[in-house]
Amino acid sequence: MHGVYSEDSNIIDFNYIKLMQLAELYAASGREGLAEACYNALDLYLSGTVEVYFKAGEPYITTPAEHASDMFENLPEE
Repeated sequence: MHGVYSEDSNIIDFNYIKLMQLAELYAASGREGLAEACYNALDLYLSGTVEVYFKAGEPYITTPAEHASDMFENLPEE
């Protein structure tokens, strides 16, 4: 799999490529915590749990709007 699009698609998933590049760069430079964070973000992105966007070259994740209410379903009522 090459991102969230099928392999026979002509769409390139920039988020997938960039997160992999960052994870490999961080791992090669000994920054294992950042590499692991990128790999975790990539797993969540591929599963559709989060959306990824980049700002000033740094990755950020956000919960898609349709799943936002699920984040709070296990919180106790006040």
